[in-house]
Amino acid sequence: MTDERQIGEIKHAIAGMYRADHSRDEAVRKLMRKVSKEALADFIVDAFNRGWISRFNLGIDDHGNVI
Repeated sequence: MTDERQIGEIKHAIAGMYRADHSRDEAVRKLMRKVSKEALADFIVDAFNRGWISRFNLGIDDHGNVI
């Protein structure tokens, strides 16, 4: 499971990009430097399970096939 420090890094990178404090590329660099692959994968899977990312966003049909 992802620890709170890593979640905090994700929050700060996204918040800074949202406020235009830094670019998308800078947010990506911050995440690559400060957050583990496992933490990012956990975040993505959790976001999908909560409905924050939909099948449609990922290009998956009603049967679970990639389109």
